[in-house]
Amino acid sequence: MESLQQKQRAPPTLMLLKPQKWNNSPSILDTWTRYDIGRINGIGILIKDNVVLTNYADNLSTNLLQFSFAMAKLRGFAVYGLPRFVKDVPEHSLVNWAKAINYGKNLPPKSFETQIALIKLNRRLQLNVREVAVATLPDKEQNIKDLQKSDCVVVAWGSLLYEDLVETKAVVLSMDKCKRMIPELYANVICIDVPDSAHKTTTHCNHFSNGSPLICNGVLTAVVSRQNPCNGSKPRICASVYKFRNWITTGIGLLGAHIPQLEEFTSYTKHMVWWGWRTTDKKYITYSVGVILNEKVILTSYAVNLSKVMTVIDNEAKELQGFTVFGIPNLLREIPSRNSVYWKEAVCYKFEENPKPFEPQIALIKLSSEIQLNDKTAAAVELPTEEYIVSEKANCVVVGFGKNYSDKIVQIKAIIIRKDVCRSQIPNIYDEAICIDLPVDPDEDINHCNLYGDGAPLICNGILTCIVSWQKPCIHQVPRPCASVNYFRSWIKLRAEELKSSSLNQLHSNVIALAALAEKKKPTYYIRPLEFEGETIGPEEEGPEQKNASPCQSIYSL
Repeated sequence: MESLQQKQRAPPTLMLLKPQKWNNSPSILDTWTRYDIGRINGIGILIKDNVVLTNYADNLSTNLLQFSFAMAKLRGFAVYGLPRFVKDVPEHSLVNWAKAINYGKNLPPKSFETQIALIKLNRRLQLNVREVAVATLPDKEQNIKDLQKSDCVVVAWGSLLYEDLVETKAVVLSMDKCKRMIPELYANVICIDVPDSAHKTTTHCNHFSNGSPLICNGVLTAVVSRQNPCNGSKPRICASVYKFRNWITTGIGLLGAHIPQLEEFTSYTKHMVWWGWRTTDKKYITYSVGVILNEKVILTSYAVNLSKVMTVIDNEAKELQGFTVFGIPNLLREIPSRNSVYWKEAVCYKFEENPKPFEPQIALIKLSSEIQLNDKTAAAVELPTEEYIVSEKANCVVVGFGKNYSDKIVQIKAIIIRKDVCRSQIPNIYDEAICIDLPVDPDEDINHCNLYGDGAPLICNGILTCIVSWQKPCIHQVPRPCASVNYFRSWIKLRAEELKSSSLNQLHSNVIALAALAEKKKPTYYIRPLEFEGETIGPEEEGPEQKNASPCQSIYSL
């Protein structure tokens, strides 16, 4: 068997990727499509810093999978830099993908039909000679007779070394012989098999994997097709890379076309505030965003009535102090007093404690003093009219702290998800919710959990449409719910006027009663580290559960 199959001795290169012992060291990528139930896996080869060549891949940007009576988006992922199969892949060797294109229209293709596909990775890989290399497409055709005399190998999972990527010797068969054994054979194929001496013990079914590259004399020659069921007595079909070269080149262009720029600077910053609460000694802080309704009221997704709140840190009860920053579109070390206002009072819609992820989340904060409004840096946002209905085709953005500009308020593109599609993915969502998500083809490895913060406004065609809800845990495979501003318009207007003119204590609202629990040694709320008023506020590092933390988790409830 050693003459048929050899373990790779070269250092791992790319994407499962390891430069092989072939000329130019083309890079092999292990491409997996991960499902919540089951898994389909295959092998691919990197032909661009963000494009993989393989035999077949679902276009996950438009497909949904049903599980537990709901529908969810699928996410593909690819593994690189590892020469062996491992169950728990380290994050630095993973890259996600969603978009793919296939040559044929009859999908998935049958065993004797054309199988060649391209996968677009969600981010570009940093190329280097030793670890991440790109395979070059052949620049001239190799005829079958020449290939029969060539030194050819298939790179795939081994049979004996089944956890390793290995080279397996392959022989190219004549087209006449292949057609006799597979009458349905399509054009532009290369038929291969293991050497005759190996047939005594194994067949190509034991050695060749779906999407594996056929390398002849160091040149990327073909892509191995899937055979279902695999019949080792017949040859294995491969798609000739040279014959499909024009399609591959065109496909790379299509995969890179119309990629949306997700984050942009925005003119809506004048309507925005970032707000939060901290202990009076300024050691701990949490923050979110909201929009200005009037001089004394902020609209957001959730806030606590701090006038009746205490928390415990190191067995010491501490008061919480709310703050609001306006007219400054980014986080600063020192906040000018003219751009900050304290607050204590807040009112939430319906819920008395932490809101549930798929129930209405909308809240108002009453400021302790008025914001000095102006048209340039601090302006009240207008509520939509009663007749307003958002279109699924509207041009929408979420305004908040982005990923690439994590310390600046930016606008982030968003799309409206049809109600029936959202309901199929989130069966227990309330009827009036608006569901949103990122555009289907981002050029970064991100999702709405990374970019849409709770309390952020969704603005469609210049109209305030909804407020992004808090989610914990945030499930990126399903859309993000938002509270419709138009649906809650009457409640918002009534409460905003009451808050502007009255004390919250006089309102018939659901106010949360909160107090310290002395036996707790550490606060349970999640902290976001922040530079504030010249001091570093918060711990040096966040634990894994602190990310995407919600203000809802910041206090103890009686």
